[in-house]
Amino acid sequence: MKTDKIVLEFCKKHGLTVEQFYGKEKYNGYLDLRNVTTLPDGFNPTVGGYLDLRNVTTLPNGFNPTVNGYLDLRNVTTLPDGFNPTVGGYLDLESVTTLPDGFNPIVNGSLYLRNVTTLPDGFNPTVGGYLDLRSVTTLPDGFNPIVNGYLDLRNVTTLPNGFNPTVGGDLYLESGLSAETKKPTTNLINWGKWIMADGIFTEVISKRGNVYKVKKLNNDKVFYLVTDGSFVHAHGDTLKQAKDDFKFKHTQHLLKNEPITMDTVIDIARYRAITGACESGVNWFKSENGLDRSSYLVSELLPILESKNAYGLESFKKLISND
Repeated sequence: MKTDKIVLEFCKKHGLTVEQFYGKEKYNGYLDLRNVTTLPDGFNPTVGGYLDLRNVTTLPNGFNPTVNGYLDLRNVTTLPDGFNPTVGGYLDLESVTTLPDGFNPIVNGSLYLRNVTTLPDGFNPTVGGYLDLRSVTTLPDGFNPIVNGYLDLRNVTTLPNGFNPTVGGDLYLESGLSAETKKPTTNLINWGKWIMADGIFTEVISKRGNVYKVKKLNNDKVFYLVTDGSFVHAHGDTLKQAKDDFKFKHTQHLLKNEPITMDTVIDIARYRAITGACESGVNWFKSENGLDRSSYLVSELLPILESKNAYGLESFKKLISND
């Protein structure tokens, strides 16, 4: 069997089992195949770390890996139909010039498509990092991606009606063009089977309300995620641990944005929530400035903070209300 022999030789050379080659068994570490130029048919791994295929130029049909780290395909020039990998880090496709219909990969990091010139109808990715489409000149109707980082469309010459993407960073357009963008209402990226919260990319085992049972790609250990669906999330080895941490983070989040007056009492926990200062830094500041009480009125604390240009001062002052 010629194909079987090729697979066996490939596995032996690169330290894989046949099951890992076909994706039936996870490869838990990083898989560095940067010296490989051709992939045998059937190669479709699940990789716990990164997968480096930087010198591969052509992908076999059916290649749809699941990679917890980055997937480097920088020299691939053409994508086969049905190519839609799941990537926990960045996906580098910088030499690709045309995207096939139905291409909408799951990318938790950045998606590099800097030499693509035309986008197919229906291309609307959700990208956890930035989306590099610097060579695209025309956008199809309905193109409204969700991009947590910046969106590079520097060579687009006209914008379609209804263009209103969700962009966490900057939108780069040709000089003279401008567009309204929506800011993300959450830093939780949810693809259904996969979810990213606080930078942790996981597979969803089950969901009930705002509680997820999840696991990482390179580990079968199940843990928990509790989220408010917007900007407060907590993971824990047990459900109780995740819920307790979520309650703490949620309280801190509310304190960070709640207005204060000159009569508001500020303790260490609230000051840290407002300014982002670490506990040791706050204790050092108290010791250096003779602050020996556990809490102070804003009217007492503000002059001291201003005289020392304390860490987080501007964040603190922004919350002071004159009411």
